[in-house]
Amino acid sequence: MLRTYVKPYPCCRHLHGPIDAVLAIQERDPIDAETIESVTVETFTAAARHDLRRVGDLLDAQMSIPYAVAITLLHGEVGLAQFEAEARRDPRVAALIDRVEVRTADDCVGDYPAMRPARVTIRAAGGAERSLRVDQPLGEPQHQVVGDAAGALDLLDLLPPGPHVGLRPAAEVVQHLQALRLERLAQFAHPLGAAAGLLPQHRALLGCLGQLPAQLFER
Repeated sequence: MLRTYVKPYPCCRHLHGPIDAVLAIQERDPIDAETIESVTVETFTAAARHDLRRVGDLLDAQMSIPYAVAITLLHGEVGLAQFEAEARRDPRVAALIDRVEVRTADDCVGDYPAMRPARVTIRAAGGAERSLRVDQPLGEPQHQVVGDAAGALDLLDLLPPGPHVGLRPAAEVVQHLQALRLERLAQFAHPLGAAAGLLPQHRALLGCLGQLPAQLFER
């Protein structure tokens, strides 16, 4: 369970590396999107196939690296709003998509599948250029969205309307999950959880889970 990845952005996983690279570039040394002349995305073969330039419906947008790069440059964030019809019809998005090239790179191809690498190079008017490679996108076990208790707040944002756990109980669950020894998780398969053999951190986790509102599990 702790070795799986999570998707912080509502699109194909292969788009996440380029998104992270653009966000990091813009955070460190931002470039005005209106001045951008070209963007080159270099990645591994499976991801490079996601080079759709004509985006119509939601699925098109969720599978297009050029679209993901364009909305990230324009909005500085990637959430559900950036994939809605209004965002897809934005002429500024279309203009940026036409400036994005997606291709493979030998180093990225060689590092996959141990990594999911992507390199983004942005060139702007006046000769400005920024380039950055992301080895693992946010959400991989090696690059976790929730790396500590404070990260539980990100999970709360994903919950539907209704009774919520609250930050502190959610943070406790995250802490205990991170402390679990994976080879002992099989004990939870039994309804009683093999209670006599549970490690202290297992019992603590069950205690936290027992305090969660039942509505969270009625999906």
